[in-house]
Amino acid sequence: MDIALDTSIIVEIERENQHCINLLNRCLDEKSRPIVPFFSYFEFMEGMGGRPTNRKAQAINFLKSMRFIPPSKKTARFSLDLKRKYEADGEVFSLPDLINAGQAIEHNLAFMTSDKQFLKIKELKTILVP
Repeated sequence: MDIALDTSIIVEIERENQHCINLLNRCLDEKSRPIVPFFSYFEFMEGMGGRPTNRKAQAINFLKSMRFIPPSKKTARFSLDLKRKYEADGEVFSLPDLINAGQAIEHNLAFMTSDKQFLKIKELKTILVP
């Protein structure tokens, strides 16, 4: 199964965090690969602002090694459904988190994150990295 990556996971993989890399590799099979949802891409790129040019180029190449999925009208519907459902239960998620979760659900992807809040989204197949 392909796995969508939260920004925190992309950062840890780029930092060569072996625990995170090993867990991702155990979850992927030979036909699957990591997926970068829109807001993970956006937040990662935003975080490169102060990097030297050569480090930016390395980070961009790193992102290019993964498949990117753009948001769609279905993403908006899934994300809005999540927002309404969980806000009614008193649980508030940020817009980037809702969009990333919506994309993972839309594309039937597992979602790897270090953010425990995602465990509250019952519709999402969350892989929590401690």
